[in-house]
Amino acid sequence: MSELIQALLARFAEQGVRPAGVAEDSRQVCPGDLFVAYAGDRADGRSYIADALERGAVAVLWQPGDDFAWDPAWTVPNQSMDNLRPMVGPLAHAVAGYPAEVLSLIAVTGTNGKTSVSQWIARSHPKRCAVVGTLGAGFPDTLADTGFTTPEAACLARLLTGFCQQEAQVCALEASSIGIEEGRLNGAHVDTAVFTNFTRDHLDYHGSMDAYAAAKRKLFAWPRLRLAVLNLDDALGRQLARETTALKVLGYCIGDGHQEVLPAILRAENLVATPNGQTFALATPRGKVEVETRLLGRFNVSNLLAVAAILVDAGLPLPEIAERLAALTPPPERVGGEGEPLVVVDYAHSPDALENALVTLREVAEARKGKLVAVFGCGGDRDRGKRPIMGELASRCADRVVLTSDNPRTEQPEAILQEIAVGVPAAEVIVDRAAAIRQTILTAEMADVLLLAGKGHEPYQEIMGVRSHFSDLEQAEAALLARRRGQQGAMGMRWMLADIVHAVGGRLIGENIEVQGVSTDTRRIAAGQLFVALRGEQFDAHDFLADAQRGGAVALMLSTPEKAPAGVPVVLVDDTRLALGRMAAVWRRSFDIPVLAVTGSNGKTTTKEMIASILKGVYGDAVLATQGNLNNDIGLPLTLLGLTPQHRVAVIEMGMNHPGEIAYLTALGAPTVAVVNNAQRAHLEGMGDLDEVAREKGTSIVA
Repeated sequence: MSELIQALLARFAEQGVRPAGVAEDSRQVCPGDLFVAYAGDRADGRSYIADALERGAVAVLWQPGDDFAWDPAWTVPNQSMDNLRPMVGPLAHAVAGYPAEVLSLIAVTGTNGKTSVSQWIARSHPKRCAVVGTLGAGFPDTLADTGFTTPEAACLARLLTGFCQQEAQVCALEASSIGIEEGRLNGAHVDTAVFTNFTRDHLDYHGSMDAYAAAKRKLFAWPRLRLAVLNLDDALGRQLARETTALKVLGYCIGDGHQEVLPAILRAENLVATPNGQTFALATPRGKVEVETRLLGRFNVSNLLAVAAILVDAGLPLPEIAERLAALTPPPERVGGEGEPLVVVDYAHSPDALENALVTLREVAEARKGKLVAVFGCGGDRDRGKRPIMGELASRCADRVVLTSDNPRTEQPEAILQEIAVGVPAAEVIVDRAAAIRQTILTAEMADVLLLAGKGHEPYQEIMGVRSHFSDLEQAEAALLARRRGQQGAMGMRWMLADIVHAVGGRLIGENIEVQGVSTDTRRIAAGQLFVALRGEQFDAHDFLADAQRGGAVALMLSTPEKAPAGVPVVLVDDTRLALGRMAAVWRRSFDIPVLAVTGSNGKTTTKEMIASILKGVYGDAVLATQGNLNNDIGLPLTLLGLTPQHRVAVIEMGMNHPGEIAYLTALGAPTVAVVNNAQRAHLEGMGDLDEVAREKGTSIVA
């Protein structure tokens, strides 16, 4: 194939075209790209050739057949070619200059644990390490969503090129069985392959466990594979140890055994559960070292062993490996403070992963003298056979089971839940996931442990082909806020700084105190409030912190630590503007009330005021409405942060002057009703044309 690709690129060069990149999705075309158009599983790329050319494609490779004919009006160099899909990866990597030869690509595969292991490798590796997977692509604290666990081949080549430009030397990649089977890694040099485990999943795609295993096997016979890291506690891992073509093999296991399979084994010995996590002795061919971890469960120790193998291969001393492992925290998030339920958000979406999570949390629940509650569903358009199995596991492992929607996709949510309920007939069924999370948290006892399983860090929910913003973590934090507010009987905001830090992803410097409001204006700040220091083109509120304190601010949110005054609690974040939005999103979701959003090029304010006036005739002062021009990415959060328990309905106004702004504001406000007045020729300087304005306004309905 290499010779064919070189001949193809030479042919384009003769026509004056040297592609800057390769794209197989017209929406991802950049000027100078070669567009590859073939009939895919969901769409036919040939139908989007015109769109690709409009976006700057300089050449096209296209699949013949199916009555498709090249349009003579398309004057760019082009070539018809059969069997294009397997060729995309090698072609993209060739055009990109083979970025996986520049950095070391570590591909992690397995039914469960891919996300944890890849994220932990990226955080603990001694070299600058990028990561690609379920949570996004980038560096550990700056991930961008790709929409895939393993991105399409052309997208992956583009990502790796970007990582090289950002001086990454290593990349940890989640290699899904579907991604391997569809050739998304084709053309990439995989230096290291890691196998975590193998249990039932994706049978809707593969058809059988044998076919599923065969997809995994391909990674361990990859051309020029240098290192294979294998879980020997798994039967498939032991088989791979005998089959892999890797030049070097490292195995890992918990306890004794498997010495006959591999001489080079990392072991976790003397595993002991502690009040704060676990301890074990990491035994390696180079010696032993004690490891303390805050992680729970044997499965997480197994995942840590996979990471340890990578660090051993990187040449780190054992004491440093122990330190790096001890610093790792789980991608699943925990929320809940003293005197309230512990809520764990986990990606567990297969029978094995759900059972592991529940068995681990059972110990926690017993130590707290509380009940274990499982809130989960199953994804639509996926393996239906696992649904009753997961229901039965939840019934056996949890004290209370609440079935709710996961990502129904194109299936009816109720039908999916009925199939799960076959295995757990006593379960509660709440179809709406937000309502399920809220009701379960509000009705839980303070010693209970709640597992929200299935979605993990996914920032969306897909229903009937439409993806909307949805975060289990945000919903859980909002429900806990509502629970606290109900216990306090407060009529205004009362929010602990530690909870705000958790909501925005910052760091608390100083005492964890309660704030009773939020302000961004030193001229209007009130006693007891948190002052958020924003930056703009003409100002920097970090220069007015003394004024904020004199006005009554009891805490500050800053992005510049050196400007923090002594003796005042500070919430330190990277971007105070984004943190203000995150804070508002969590606060809004703690209120189970109707929220009406109004947008449009003209007439927004008038329409909003008319709606608010009508509602006030029914609810009086229990109506919250946007004041003045507080309708942008600063004003809307301030409006939402004004919600109190006395409000029964809210009317918010959303303005925009650049692409993506309405979608962002909609994610913050989570409206239950959206009103789009019109789309006129306003803000064309930021939007391009009227169609773009209309599309942007419409995101308030579909977001």
